[in-house]
Order: sequence, then C-alpha cells, then structure tokens
Amino acid sequence: MKLNYPFFGILLLLFVSCQQATESKSTENSAGPMAFNRQKQKPESDSRKLIRTGTIRFETDRIRQTHADIVKLVRENGGYISSDESFANESEQGTTLEIRVPEDRFDAVLKDLVPESGEVDYRRIHVEDVTEEYLDVEARLKTKKALEMRYLSLLDKANSVKDILEIEKQGGELRTEIESIEGRLRYLQNQVSFARWKSLFTRRMPAAPTFL
Repeated sequence: MKLNYPFFGILLLLFVSCQQATESKSTENSAGPMAFNRQKQKPESDSRKLIRTGTIRFETDRIRQTHADIVKLVRENGGYISSDESFANESEQGTTLEIRVPEDRFDAVLKDLVPESGEVDYRRIHVEDVTEEYLDVEARLKTKKALEMRYLSLLDKANSVKDILEIEKQGGELRTEIESIEGRLRYLQNQVSFARWKSLFTRRMPAAPTFL
C-alpha cells in the first residue's frame, strides 16, 4: 500500500510518542516501586558494577629495577601500562605508572606492587558503584534500538521520496543517539572490567657535599 505523507506523519508521531512514553515509564519505575525493590533486595556483590581505583606512593633505592618488576607483574596478571612518566630534581628521582589490570586481579597486584625493601608513604583505594547508571544505559540502548527497527520497517513500506527522506533523517538522528549510548556503555564496561592503579615510586637523591 502506498503511504502518503500525512499518514506517515501520524505514524512517526505515534512512534515518537511511544518512545517517550516508554522512557517516561522507565524513569517513573526507577524512582518508584523498582527503586524500592532494589533498595530492599540489593544485587549480589558479584553482580554489581564497581569501578575500583588505587593510588600508592613508596620509596625504593632501585628505581629501574622496581620499574621493570612492576611492568612484569602487570603483564603476568593480564594488565597493561597506560601511562609511564619519569622525573628528577635536586632532592628526588621518581617514576609514575598508571596501571590497568583485570578487576579480579586488583588485590593480587596490590600485594606484590611494593618491593619488600620499599617504604609506603601513601595508599588510597576508591570504589565507585555505577550499577544504576549501567542498567539505565542498557535500558535506554534497548529502547532506542527497538525504535530504530520501527523506522526500518517504515522505510520498507515508504514509496514517496518525501517519506523516504523524512524517515532516513529521523533514523539518522536516532542512529547518532544509539552510537553515543553504545560508546558510554563500552566506557563503563572497560572501567568495570579493568581496575586502575596509579603507582608513584621515588628515590631520594644524596645531598650535595658542602664545602666550608
């Protein structure tokens, strides 16, 4: 059946309205009974989406060897070095490493991160729970993809150039939204899957001799 533009406009309006109603209902549920249920029955600890980051500073007399040992430790635990910076001044020499390791190796790496001869000056571990955002992003992505399928269905039925162009325009805008949401989901997945350690180790420089 050939679609005329007014009829297409009505269909498009209905689809957008359905999308808004679905998202509105999802928002209401997250603030209503579902939120209450989540508070009453919290997800199991292994199902929560946690981003763990750690910062540690220690002294060592062997800068190069400590650097090599940490790189080896990270690789053995399936991780990688995301940043490597060195510095030196009159009073100390040091290196700052940003380490990414699989979340389940976070504690194991901490245990072996500081050499036995090292002296820890500072240590901090931070855990951010992003479970709610993660679930919300997943739900939004599902809704947007369902709407995209409706646009594709309309495109198959459209015969006039005007209808096709309008559907493609709306579909293109929707595809941009989907890619943005997918990007956010990938970011959260990466942050949850790979914990981050920032390791700063230094060596005090010997005092310069003084001449009287």
